[in-house]
Amino acid sequence: MVEGVQANNQTDFAMTECNQQLFEFQVHSSHKVTADFSGGYLSSDGGALFLRGIDLKLGLIDRLAGCFVDLRHRAFVEHQVAEVLRQRIGALALGYEDLNDHDRLRLDPLHALMAGKKDIEGLDRLCEEAIRKRFGKKVRIIVRGDSGFAREEIFAWCEEHGVYYCMGLARNERLQGHLEAGFEALRQQIEAGEMENRIKEAQQDLFADRTSTGWMASNQLRLWFSAFAHLMLSVLRAEVLRGTEPADATLGTIRLRLLKIAARIKVSCRRIHFELAGGYPYRELFAQAHRQLGMLQASG
Repeated sequence: MVEGVQANNQTDFAMTECNQQLFEFQVHSSHKVTADFSGGYLSSDGGALFLRGIDLKLGLIDRLAGCFVDLRHRAFVEHQVAEVLRQRIGALALGYEDLNDHDRLRLDPLHALMAGKKDIEGLDRLCEEAIRKRFGKKVRIIVRGDSGFAREEIFAWCEEHGVYYCMGLARNERLQGHLEAGFEALRQQIEAGEMENRIKEAQQDLFADRTSTGWMASNQLRLWFSAFAHLMLSVLRAEVLRGTEPADATLGTIRLRLLKIAARIKVSCRRIHFELAGGYPYRELFAQAHRQLGMLQASG
């Protein structure tokens, strides 16, 4: 266990001075075992090239971007809507749950390539923080509470003072009567087995149940992003991995086997080359997926 920064090297796992960023682990025979982050342009998501290929073949994100109206002043726009969508949806597909993850992911050239940035080595990484700092924040106070706070006095005070509120309601006959028809239709649509598995994938692997913002619209947008990440990975499973052993695997398993590959990125004037990890154990799967990605029909 790491016990902190140690200059005297007394723990099994130790780290040298912080400014050196050299991490020391247990010795192997007569050799010291150390690690640092001086490897250059490296990524742990080498298999994301498949997601990029599916997106470009089918035009998924470009079509989704067409559903948005961009009200930003064009003179201040650094990242286009399609680039922002590719950044967020691609990261969800790769297992990055939170928008804050992009404060680091923006330094990964592969994520810059996925987003569609021209200069994947540059500093103009896709980062919502830069946009938030540029335009500032608007604050809205929302009172949230469970059914114990669903009282007329609280509702009246909030409405009188212009405060938004969101309260839970306890089950009652009147409320149940209004919702029963909708719940019954939903029960009829849900089939046992495979549909339940797809719902679990969306929640556990793509964070579709992450609805922690105070606005219904932003929670709905999060759900849409997870749905499109699910669509992209479902095409990967159904078409690109057709006939392979992972074709019946969960999206989480596919992510670990095909997408999480260490890669070194080299950029020249003529090409962008990814050197994938030599110890990657599923090379045959990668090669077959690459062949079938090439046969994927482009969307008209």
